[in-house]
Amino acid sequence: MMPMLRSTLKGLENVLESDIPQGSVVLVIGAEGALKSGFVFNIMSSYLKAHDGEHGLYVTLEQTSESHLRNMDSLA
Repeated sequence: MMPMLRSTLKGLENVLESDIPQGSVVLVIGAEGALKSGFVFNIMSSYLKAHDGEHGLYVTLEQTSESHLRNMDSLA
């Protein structure tokens, strides 16, 4: 199993005891404006850049697709 989370953002390996098991579904929750989407976007994009041929799925229930794409464009 390839490590996903701990190796994607510098310093997370010092904070997290273990990685996300392959095939897991992860729910990220928090207050509005807490940068949940940005955090997940950065993890997924870093992982996918480093692992050619891998895929990721991001689902949001709070935002319209236009709002989400606008927010992700601002992070790029």
